[in-house]
Amino acid sequence: MSTVKIVFSNKPSDMLQTGDLVLRTPKTSQGGFSVNTGNVTRVGTVKNIYHSNDADSTPPVPGWRVEVNTNADTERPEDTDYFFFVKNSNINVSGVSGYYAEVSLTNDTSDKASIFSVGSSVFETSK
Repeated sequence: MSTVKIVFSNKPSDMLQTGDLVLRTPKTSQGGFSVNTGNVTRVGTVKNIYHSNDADSTPPVPGWRVEVNTNADTERPEDTDYFFFVKNSNINVSGVSGYYAEVSLTNDTSDKASIFSVGSSVFETSK
């Protein structure tokens, strides 16, 4: 297991957290635009996120650092790659959890209103 440091001049999303999966895709120039190549590869999982005015690089580069745990044989990312993050679905589940939910829909105007659709996402969280 090795660590890769990815440097960003701007702060990464506040949604990024330790354990998230980091992916990348190389970018190319096409018709004056920067486009991705469609070849998405896994970099690894986020180990640490911090800001540094940086004495640990040559030349010094201030900015945000995202340390990523990666396999030693994983191809190293390039400075020009497009990076994106995926939440760990085992840790970050969404939706209502529990045994009971109640919803109240109210029309507080005198205008006629219709409901087209009401939906929910339900899954068993425990037995």
